[in-house]
Amino acid sequence: MRTLNTILLLAAVGGFALPASAASLEGKITGYECGDNCYLTVMDASGEEHTGLCTATLCESWNAETAMPDSFKGTQVKIKVGTGTQVDGSGNNMGDMESFDEIELLGADSATHCADDELTVFSCELKNKKTVSVCASDDVSSHSGYLQYRFGKIGKVELSVPAKKKSFPQELSLQHSKDDSAEYNYMSFSNGGNFTYELTSFRQFKATNSEGNQTPESSDTLTVRDIRKSMREGDIVFSNECKTLGAPLDAEAVSEWTGVKWERAGF
Repeated sequence: MRTLNTILLLAAVGGFALPASAASLEGKITGYECGDNCYLTVMDASGEEHTGLCTATLCESWNAETAMPDSFKGTQVKIKVGTGTQVDGSGNNMGDMESFDEIELLGADSATHCADDELTVFSCELKNKKTVSVCASDDVSSHSGYLQYRFGKIGKVELSVPAKKKSFPQELSLQHSKDDSAEYNYMSFSNGGNFTYELTSFRQFKATNSEGNQTPESSDTLTVRDIRKSMREGDIVFSNECKTLGAPLDAEAVSEWTGVKWERAGF
């Protein structure tokens, strides 16, 4: 990985290709480091590393903490590349270099069961190599369209809830909370029988919250519960995390589409 001194030197001698207009870059996050400025490093599909000033909204909390949560390493991203100015500790101009102005989290190879003409509400490849997706029709609303959960390997859906694309899952419930340290989104629903399904997205913005307590690492998790059992009896029959973080579940957006009100949750 390039060191901060190398980054400054390359910028000074023109070692970075500065785009005349904004370009895009896709790859996985391999590093982040701060000195007088903060830099993100992304490796593209050919194995070449690209380093730029971390200027996107996603970078704001990282830059304030001068640290990126480890859970973001390896995350697939699409970046809008611009040109930024490096400054030293006294605010002096140290030259221009590439800046990463917008960062879109793509997840693991953008794995999804959703079709091109559907909305991808949430999707990721789990650590067990199965893919979980929540897909919606492009006309989804409180009185039309559908919202459907799908699970299985890409190209072979093993389970859909509901079974047909004509409604929403039963007992759909949504939760959301956000502060300057983290964001939490939650969706649960029933298959109409003995099982409930829970999708949880947690994003850490700061290592500690306003009370000085440690904030959990970012994660996306699928949990399946057997409603015939109590928590003491072990009602969780399946739980697995996403292999790579992608775009988080957005409970507020699902609420707007479906008309199901979200509840505020504590974390």
